[in-house]
Amino acid sequence: MRRKSISPALLLFAAVFGGFVLVTGAAVQAGEKTYTTGHMVIGRAWAAETPRVAKTGAAYFTMANGGPKADYLIAVASPIAQNVALHAHRMVGNVMQMAPVLGIAIPSGQTVALKPGGRHVMLIGLSKPLKGGDKIPLTLSFKHSGSVQVVAVVGLPPGARKKGRSYRSY
Repeated sequence: MRRKSISPALLLFAAVFGGFVLVTGAAVQAGEKTYTTGHMVIGRAWAAETPRVAKTGAAYFTMANGGPKADYLIAVASPIAQNVALHAHRMVGNVMQMAPVLGIAIPSGQTVALKPGGRHVMLIGLSKPLKGGDKIPLTLSFKHSGSVQVVAVVGLPPGARKKGRSYRSY
C-alpha cells in the first residue's frame, strides 16, 4: 500500500496561517489578510497614523518563507509616497539611530516581522497624512519570489485594539 505525504511547503503555510489565527484569537479579519508570492506569505500589514503635517510614515508586516532557500525583500513601492525605503534601527554608542538597509533576509522556514523599533518600511514624501482606516497599497519585491501587492491598513497593528495593547508592545 502506498502512503501519501503532505509537502513541507504546505505544512509550513498551515503552521504560519495557524499562528495568525492563534495570535488574533479569530479567523483572519479586515486588515489581517494574507498575501502570497512564490514561497512567501505576507500578513499583518499595517501602517502607523501620522500627524497632519507629517511627510513621512512607516509600514509594517510579517513575511513567512516556506521555500527551500532564503529569500530577500529587496524593494517596496507605494503610490502614496515619493520614495519608499527599507530601514532598521541600530544602537550607535548610546543613541538609537535609524538607517536604510539594502534588503531584508527571510531564512527558509522562518518568519520575519517588520515592527516599530526594528526593521520597517519608511514612506517618504507622503502625498497626504495617514489617517486611521486608510488603506495603503504597497508593492513588495523579493529576490526569488517575485512581487506582490499588499494593502496596509492605517491604525494599530491587527488585533491590538481588541487586546487593549498599543503598537509599542509589538
